[in-house]
Amino acid sequence: MKKWTALRYDVSKMLAGAGLQRVKIEGLTLELTVELDDAAYAKLAKDPVWIQKMTDKANAKLRPALDRLIQKVKQADQKAMNFDAKTADIFTKDIDTTARAEMAEAGKQMAAEVDRLFEDYKKGQKELLKFRVKSGAKITMNGVAIVGAVAVAGATHGALAPASIVAIARSGIVIAQEVAKWATSADQIAVLIKGELKALGTFMSTNMANADVKKKIKQGAKEIGLGALSAVLGAEIPNLKNCRGHIEVHKVDISKLEKESHQLAGLIHGTYDEQAKWQAKVEKYKASLKEAKLLAAKAAAKTAAKILDHLIQSTIAINEAIERAKVRQEKFEEAINAMSEGLPGWIGYVQTAITVVVDVGLAVGGATTAIEQGLGALIAVEIDVGSELVDKV
Repeated sequence: MKKWTALRYDVSKMLAGAGLQRVKIEGLTLELTVELDDAAYAKLAKDPVWIQKMTDKANAKLRPALDRLIQKVKQADQKAMNFDAKTADIFTKDIDTTARAEMAEAGKQMAAEVDRLFEDYKKGQKELLKFRVKSGAKITMNGVAIVGAVAVAGATHGALAPASIVAIARSGIVIAQEVAKWATSADQIAVLIKGELKALGTFMSTNMANADVKKKIKQGAKEIGLGALSAVLGAEIPNLKNCRGHIEVHKVDISKLEKESHQLAGLIHGTYDEQAKWQAKVEKYKASLKEAKLLAAKAAAKTAAKILDHLIQSTIAINEAIERAKVRQEKFEEAINAMSEGLPGWIGYVQTAITVVVDVGLAVGGATTAIEQGLGALIAVEIDVGSELVDKV
């Protein structure tokens, strides 16, 4: 039996993007474990369709629980400025209990959903009928921390910066790294697919030229396809199944890349709102600020605005790269389908697919590096602004 950690959710990272200022839930993760026979694991762990369906089912069960937890934590976060030590302790324990309960229930529902999915999925697949699955969930959590007004007053200038911007920026750095990872993965699989399509095209051209094969296949409106060649030759076409599988994996990689990119874009746009609030604060207190402090605060705010503009341009570059990856996916699918079905002009589809440019990882990698650097600089700038308005926070 194989015990497989099929999915792992970093719930603390998800919460970090909710704009929390004073409540932190450290090290909260939820893992979906699936226990099944080695043979079933070998098939399912490499099946992109199964993995995508499992992920979708699990996400659907997690989302409501996560939304409830976010609402609970946000309520405490809004009140936390006025907490004394005793009140903070009470709310800390309450959030701890709620977080564990919500994730435990979500894990239970996710496990049941995956078990049902397996039973449905194995129908019609003889090699899976004899197998059983047992899913479960594992929760880890380091603890909850609430930073109230008293703690903030004695902290460093870093804590006096707009905490929501700092939290957003830190989350953005993590997501930017995920974006780069999936872009690189998509490019790696694309290179493999191009090689497989080229080999399959050569195989098909060689065997279509064989007179004996042409005699055995009744030629119609379509040309000879890989399926017909396979039947006539009495052997499975080399790498056809692998190539289709890799094209599906490429599609999944792009989907994950796009999802992370949307989250990143949302976080970056969120910093605009927080930055506007901070600039408004500068304007509000400018009459009571010494000229040196006012000039320093305005200069820092101006620098932050420039950084934000640069971040948006980098995000646009990522989205443009994702669109190119989608086109690449379409070309791969068109090529493999044309060869398999024997569509007229199949060789043109293949030629187009094997000449597509593999540059998504490079483009996204450069953009995410710029975003990481920009978000890091934004944190530093916001700390500078906070230090100038330390007595106005």
